[in-house]
Amino acid sequence: DAFSGNIDRLILSSRRIPTDALYDANYSMPVKFALVKLALHRFSCICYLDTNFKQSLGVSDIRTLHTDFSEIDDIVKEFDNLTENWLVSINTHDYIVTEASTGRRVRVTGTYWMALTDPEYMRALDNEMVPRTGVDYGVLRGHIKNSLAPSVDESDKAIKQALTDAHINFFEATGENVFMRATDHTFASSNSDLGIEGNVIALMRLKRIMEDEFRANRNCTTTPTKRKEFRDYLVSKYEYLQGTWFDTFTIEYKSNEYEAARRITHAYIAVSFKPRGEITLIEIDVNRATYQKDIDEDEE
Repeated sequence: DAFSGNIDRLILSSRRIPTDALYDANYSMPVKFALVKLALHRFSCICYLDTNFKQSLGVSDIRTLHTDFSEIDDIVKEFDNLTENWLVSINTHDYIVTEASTGRRVRVTGTYWMALTDPEYMRALDNEMVPRTGVDYGVLRGHIKNSLAPSVDESDKAIKQALTDAHINFFEATGENVFMRATDHTFASSNSDLGIEGNVIALMRLKRIMEDEFRANRNCTTTPTKRKEFRDYLVSKYEYLQGTWFDTFTIEYKSNEYEAARRITHAYIAVSFKPRGEITLIEIDVNRATYQKDIDEDEE
């Protein structure tokens, strides 16, 4: 409760208030960290943070930003189910939009664009794993002309490398008043597959699906035969996930005697993601022109 200083426990429930994402909106750093803690407690969706309003951004500024956000690493240590902060995505930029109800011009951060385009992107993920970058799902729309700040151009190699190293996502100018999201990384420190937003979203969706399935069969009689039948049922029912979100998808039971004595059924679900290319090296060879003999009249 923002006015009483108390916590409404309802927002802690990912079941009673489900959501696909949590969004920053130019909040102060303490509020950003509180939002991260909420996402880690719910452990059900990705959390998109912004870097507040910034008209310019140099390499030293980016390093300072990374240091400021490094407190997230300490927050993650408070939660047993995570060793890295791959549930968090950090995004720079702000821009101006026209408020529909009043006609006023309002400056918003990049997370506004993400919230606005989330339904379209989530529907696309229902059919295949697609990045939230590029021409299909990464183009900024609805902005006042050239209002995106700070600007990042193709020639800003040092800035782009610094942002990538800091795991801060950004838009790049690709045309006249055209800005395209260049990266879709999470704030994970390692180079794991969970350093990609779409993979994290797919994993959280799978987590909810499997929780629903096993919860619906809680307290049922369990035997090796029944467990195999249920496993085969799940593999068949969700076979479409392999090739849509995941490269591989398997389920197996491995309960030991200790767990069996305590009526614990232990299911292991293993997935792997499809590889993707993030950097393309283009080489164009210019070969020397070769002499071409003229055609004689007799040859015509």
